[in-house]
Amino acid sequence: MGITRVLRIANSVFRRKLIQLCSKGQVSFSSNVLVDNGVVIRCTDGGKVHIGSGVFLGRNVMIVSRGAAIHIGDRTHVSHGTTVVAKSSISIGDDGLIGEYVTIRDQDHAISKGRISHQEFAIKPVVIESNVWLGAKVTVLRGSKIESGVVVGANSLVKGRLASGAVYAGIPAKRVKVLSPD
Repeated sequence: MGITRVLRIANSVFRRKLIQLCSKGQVSFSSNVLVDNGVVIRCTDGGKVHIGSGVFLGRNVMIVSRGAAIHIGDRTHVSHGTTVVAKSSISIGDDGLIGEYVTIRDQDHAISKGRISHQEFAIKPVVIESNVWLGAKVTVLRGSKIESGVVVGANSLVKGRLASGAVYAGIPAKRVKVLSPD
């Protein structure tokens, strides 16, 4: 048995384990995707996940699509402990860096009178364009749009639009520096 056959068998077994909670066709991988231990990709209610070519998914990354579309662009690095959860859509562009323990969600609970456990969800798509760096423990909330060439400092909270070519930090994230063009 040649090494190519062994790798094909291992890849087949690995993919079944990785996406065991998804139906056939709900998760698509492009070429050269690297996946570390403990990665979970879960699709429910017809949700779909696409992982672009050259993507790295670090240890214990969790991606959950609940009737939503999640797209991770080519050559994006998703560090360990990151959580991506969608009920509408989350799009992450090419050539991104996502630090450790980042959380990206397109939904949260609506707040009104009555029992908290029976509240509806407030849902708005999230767009993270290409060439974006999210530092460790950044939280990206529903309805956020992070334009290309943005750096977000560690422990920041993103809600709304972050314009391209700048560094943002804080709670909520505010522009702290304009990046010089190349």
